[in-house]
Amino acid sequence: MILCGTYCRYSHDDGDDSESVALQVQRSHEVADERGWQLAPALIFTDDGYSGREMKRRPGYIACLEAVRARRFPVLISK
Repeated sequence: MILCGTYCRYSHDDGDDSESVALQVQRSHEVADERGWQLAPALIFTDDGYSGREMKRRPGYIACLEAVRARRFPVLISK
């Protein structure tokens, strides 16, 4: 089974509640399940309430990049 990670972000500036972090994580699980991948809880990276313009201030984004660089998983699911 292929291990995968996901990065989910929602900014209240976006104004679209239908794309909440919780819904994005749920969809990531669905995508992983459909493809036979394993989405481990430790590989779910989120930034709820962070603007997309603030890349250096998003802890989930930074942790995700570090995990990708360390090759902790071969597949990343993102919106």
